[in-house]
Amino acid sequence: MNLAPGLLRRHFPSFNRPWYHQRFDACPLFLLAVSEGELRHEPRKRAWGQFDHHVAVFENDHGDWYIDQQEIDRIASGMLAVEVRRRGFVRSLMASWKSDEKRFEVFCCELWHTDLAQWSAKETGKGIRMLLELAARAYSSSSIIDGFALGTDEQTQRELNVLLTERGLSEVRHRYFTALTAPVTPSFINEEQIALLRLAASVKNRRLFSRGSSAAIWKNIRRAHPVLTKLIEAHTKRYFWIRNNYADGEPMTPPDFVREIRAIFTSGINPRHEAQAIASTPQRNRAEKTRVLRTLKPGPKLTALIRVNESFTGWQDARKKRTFLFSATATMLLKRASQLTGYTLGELKYFVEPELSALLAGKRAPTRAECRARRHASMFYHRGNSIDVVSGPKAVALFKRFLAFQRKEQVEDFRGLPANRGVATGIARVIKSVQEMHRVKAGEILVAVMTRPDYVSAMKRAAAIVTNEGGITSHAAIVSRELRIPCVIGTKIATEVIHDGDLVEVNGNHGVVKVLKRKA
Repeated sequence: MNLAPGLLRRHFPSFNRPWYHQRFDACPLFLLAVSEGELRHEPRKRAWGQFDHHVAVFENDHGDWYIDQQEIDRIASGMLAVEVRRRGFVRSLMASWKSDEKRFEVFCCELWHTDLAQWSAKETGKGIRMLLELAARAYSSSSIIDGFALGTDEQTQRELNVLLTERGLSEVRHRYFTALTAPVTPSFINEEQIALLRLAASVKNRRLFSRGSSAAIWKNIRRAHPVLTKLIEAHTKRYFWIRNNYADGEPMTPPDFVREIRAIFTSGINPRHEAQAIASTPQRNRAEKTRVLRTLKPGPKLTALIRVNESFTGWQDARKKRTFLFSATATMLLKRASQLTGYTLGELKYFVEPELSALLAGKRAPTRAECRARRHASMFYHRGNSIDVVSGPKAVALFKRFLAFQRKEQVEDFRGLPANRGVATGIARVIKSVQEMHRVKAGEILVAVMTRPDYVSAMKRAAAIVTNEGGITSHAAIVSRELRIPCVIGTKIATEVIHDGDLVEVNGNHGVVKVLKRKA
C-alpha cells in the first residue's frame, strides 16, 4: 500500500454513482486490511472478480464503507456466468484460497503464544507487516464473496418470483424464498453459543453464579471447583476473540464468560434444550431446502444462484471469523508498538501500514494530533495499491458532498428483501454502533445499516430486524432465521426514513416496513 496525497480530490468528480453502504465499529488499520485484500489484483479472481476502489469514512471508531455498485454487479454477473457453465466452479475457487487462509490463522496462533514484550521496534514492525500481508492474501477472496453476495439477492428473488408465478405459488413466495436461502451450516457465533450452553448445562451447582461480581464468582470457582475451572478456561482459550470487531480487539476473559453463563441461568431457558435447538437448525433448513427444490425443479440459472449462495454463506462466515482473529492479533502488536513509541493504542489504529512502518523505523510519521483529528473525522480513498487520507474539516466537507449524491426521499413505507417471515410491530431503535446495543429493549425493532456478530445480544431482545444493506447471506438474514423473528434487509433507506422511537411494522412475509406513528 502506497500513500498518494491528492488521490481523493483527483477522482472525486467520478463519485456521482451508486455506492453500496456498510457501517461498522471500525478503525482504519483494521478495516483497510480487508480493503487491501479486496483491491489486490491476482489471477485467482479472474478479470471479472476485482474491485478497483473503495471509500471509507471514520468518526470516533465508527466506519462507513462504500463499495462501487457497478463493480458489485460486474463481479456477480461474472461469477454466475461461470458457475452456470461449469457446475462446481465455486468450490474449486474456494479451495484455491485454503492455503492462504490456513497460513494466516497459524501465524495469528503463533503470535498469541509469543512474548511480544521482548520484541524490538524492528521486530514489531516486521510482525505488523507480516500480519497485514498474510491478512491481505487471505482476504483477497473478499471481492468475489462480497461482489456475489451483495449483487445477486434481488436477482435470486426475481428469478424465484417468475418460477412461482408460473407454478401458481406467488401468494406464498416468502415461504419459498426463505427456505431456499436459509443457511445449512452452523455459524461460528452459533458454535460458540452451543458450546457455552452445553458448558452451562454441565454446571451442577447454579448457586455458584447467583451472587457477587463476575470476577468474584470466577475467583471462587478457581479456588474450589477445578473441573469447572478447566471448562471455562478451555472455552476462553478457544473463543477469547468472539466479541471483537473492526475497532476492538480486546480479548474476552474467564469473568466475561462467567457473566454470560449467569445470564443463561437468569434467562430461565433450559441450556441443554436450547443448545440442541440451535444445533439442529441447519439440518432442518437443509431438509426443507431439499424438499422445496424437489417440488420446484428450478432451471439452471436459479439453481446456480441457490448453490453459490449456499457455499458463500459458509465462506463469508469463515471470513468474519478471520476478521475477529485479525483484530485480536493486531491489537497485541499495536500494544507493543504503543510501548515502544509513546502513541496510545487508539492513536495507532488511525495509522495506515506505511506510516506505522515509518514510525517503528524512527522515520517521519503522523503526529498524535493528526491521529486524533483522523479519529474525530477522516475520509480514506483506496484505489488499487494507493491510498489517500483527508482529516478534519476538509474530510467533513468532502463527505457532505459525497453524501449529497446518495440522498433518499423521506417516505412512510418502503420495501426490502424478506430475510425471514413473520410480522412484528414495535418501537424502533436506530443503532449506529455496538456501543448502543444496551438501548434495544425486549420487543423493540432493531434498525441498522447492517448487523455484525457483536450485535447478537441486542438481536436476541428484538422483535424484528430492519437493515439498509445486506443480502440473503448477510449476518442479519442468518441470525433472524436462527432466532425466528421477522427481518427485512437491503431496504437502502431504513436508517434515514425511520427515526429512533417511531412505531413501526415489519412484515417479513412481503419485505415491507411501515412507519405507523412518528415519535412526538
